[in-house]
Amino acid sequence: MKKIIIFILLFLPSLLFSRTLEEIKKSGVLYVGFTQSWKNTINYIAAQEFANFLGVEMKEVDILWDEVFSQNGVIPENYKTDPNISYTPDALKKADVICGTIYINDWRKKFFSYAGISQISDLLIIKKNIKEKKGIDVKSYKDLKGLKIAFLENSSYETNINKINKEIGGGIKFVRTQSEEEAYELLRNNEVDGLIGVSFLALGYIKNTKRYKLAFPVSTPSNVGWAVETKNTELAYEIENFFKTIRGNGKLDVLFRNKYGIDYSTYLEIINSYSKASQTAETRDLDDIIESGKIVLALRDREMVYHKTGKKQFNHYLAEEFAQYLGVELQIVYTQKFSNFWEDSQGKIDKDSAYVPEWFNHFDVACDMIAPLDWRLKKADVIDFMPNAKVVIGKKTTKINSINDLKRLRGVTSKGSSYEHALLSSKITNLKYSPGNKFFREVLSGNADYTISNVEVFNLANYPELEAKFIIGTITKMGWAIKKNKPRLRQKILEFLEY
Repeated sequence: MKKIIIFILLFLPSLLFSRTLEEIKKSGVLYVGFTQSWKNTINYIAAQEFANFLGVEMKEVDILWDEVFSQNGVIPENYKTDPNISYTPDALKKADVICGTIYINDWRKKFFSYAGISQISDLLIIKKNIKEKKGIDVKSYKDLKGLKIAFLENSSYETNINKINKEIGGGIKFVRTQSEEEAYELLRNNEVDGLIGVSFLALGYIKNTKRYKLAFPVSTPSNVGWAVETKNTELAYEIENFFKTIRGNGKLDVLFRNKYGIDYSTYLEIINSYSKASQTAETRDLDDIIESGKIVLALRDREMVYHKTGKKQFNHYLAEEFAQYLGVELQIVYTQKFSNFWEDSQGKIDKDSAYVPEWFNHFDVACDMIAPLDWRLKKADVIDFMPNAKVVIGKKTTKINSINDLKRLRGVTSKGSSYEHALLSSKITNLKYSPGNKFFREVLSGNADYTISNVEVFNLANYPELEAKFIIGTITKMGWAIKKNKPRLRQKILEFLEY
């Protein structure tokens, strides 16, 4: 009898927790495994939502990281490399699903299946007052010299910060810890200047206190996922279905805003900004703007954007409202030509290359009417919110009925504009270039036969000789533009536009 009881006790966990999706729903309970640190991440909130999605109650199961790979409390030698070592790990004998940031490696698929794939990155966060206390404005790797940075030893954090330290010739003071919690405690007690943590944790630290800010990621993004028993395909499929649903209906954005104060797309912007950390171009994200008490906005002389005299234009008004929304002073820099937004340091536009246009180093936001064309998105982030229709405009006496008619005529447009892009895409190259506020004058003077515009259409009543001919393509959207390495500013603009 004792042997039977021991046998039952040994195998009871697997009998209870190797459960199908149907069995979980019938029981009314989902057992979810968390390490202590995972409970402080988006994983915990997402797991609660998944339980609601299934219509069951979530019950926490405390696990240790080693239990994700151990069998009866032991991790075998060569468990990563030996293809014959395969089993259900202890954690999945205690829980239906492990909801944590488990990096996706092929060797791990011997022990469980992944579901709910997402991306994470290792982030460096620092104290906000570091510039005031130490006179260091951390914008790039070289600014880390002399700073004390805490991180979990024998982790990807250590690997990545070592690479950076080698790249800058040394000088970073390493403080190795035994846990994530210990590193955070050192930062809270002012014993270090910053710490490295996985994005799900680090962004939570920033949200919970105003004392810290994001410096930059120290690694490229990696895929992570939840873990289920290898043969439990139905449960894995339902987790995938859950994540597709909450991405599609906006619920994932809500969860991220509640946990981190940013939506999911902004989160992806943050962790994908790794390559920008070593750039020397001026980079001011939201924290820097608020701290300076001033935001610099680029405006251009054209209808709906800005006029130095006369009636205030739409984007000028909106720019003032945005500055007021942030509680900072507004400084305007004047943009002479639309092409300025896309030129490199040599004054040239290379549509095939990804670079930071030179003019973007002189302002925080381009408050203009910018269409998110693919080649532009290699250089900047466009926040589109205004409708955009490309209307062909010409003299009433000029016969223009279709795109083919434009091939025998001369058009006027601006360099690097979406109008130019539309014409060149239709193999129309007989073009004259001029600032947007001169398009109508060029047509009336006979220097051009037609132009393309959107907002200028509203001024046609002032030009009785001109008329709208037809629309090229479909109605899309256009909006403001910022550098791609300003995720928090991007989020704030989105919030303002919804305000």
